Amino acid sequence: MFRISMKNINYGDYVTAYSLLGSSWKSKISYEKFRNGYLDTLSVTVDDMNARQQGDTVSVTAVITAEERKNDGISYAKYKLNYEIGYENDELKILTGKGEEIK
Repeated sequence: MFRISMKNINYGDYVTAYSLLGSSWKSKISYEKFRNGYLDTLSVTVDDMNARQQGDTVSVTAVITAEERKNDGISYAKYKLNYEIGYENDELKILTGKGEEIK
């Protein structure tokens, strides 16, 4: 699920990536804001990923490298991301998530 979302972002398929979000997350961010947050992302590589089941959900911690377009060219940034994945209306969704840049 998480890797599928990153693959969609790499291909610029923001509609599919957004559709993988759970309803609670979608209620906090519009599609336009979600899409705009990734427009300068050229590619995402998953460097490390750990998953652990917690009841009916799976917690995923990942370290990614994002190739991003900046005013002065291309830059690379690493991020640590934490997501909770579970079922919503019988569909697997990314229920919650947050991330921080690793400096």
